Amino acid sequence: MLESSRKGQVLTSNTIFGYNYNKNTRELEIIEEQAEIIRWIFDSYINGLGYKRIADTLNNQGHRTKQGKEFKAELIAYIIQNEKYAGLNVRNKYKKSKIQGDTRAKKTPKDNWIITENIPAIISLDTFNKANELRLSKKSNNRGKYKGTTPLAGKIKCLKCGHYYNLN
Repeated sequence: MLESSRKGQVLTSNTIFGYNYNKNTRELEIIEEQAEIIRWIFDSYINGLGYKRIADTLNNQGHRTKQGKEFKAELIAYIIQNEKYAGLNVRNKYKKSKIQGDTRAKKTPKDNWIITENIPAIISLDTFNKANELRLSKKSNNRGKYKGTTPLAGKIKCLKCGHYYNLN
């Protein structure tokens, strides 16, 4: 895998929206009709539309994925993060280890990534970077954390388990 990464070979399935994968040559070829949609997705995201609104707009216009399914917010998020659309083939980004039964993929340090520019770009690298800077600026470490702002938060204790109640 590392050697094919260094040679710049593209390993993917034929499901990547905007491209057709040729297994014999291991190259991606742009599908222009889908590439127009990719460009619109990036432009719309940079101009303030969110993942769900972009997906809803595409579905309302009758566009479908390569599998014939409706667009979902998760797919739009994946498209915004996928370096292939900017012409970059990024390999060795994740590493899977089987230590103590944990088989989840973990991100490797950026210095270990193997990046080649052997994919035809649908969008410019500048557009990709703008969209991802915007995406990262929206990220917050406070998602899902309850602040305990109700008057009784942290004051009522459960007699069974000993935890404090956080809600009214």
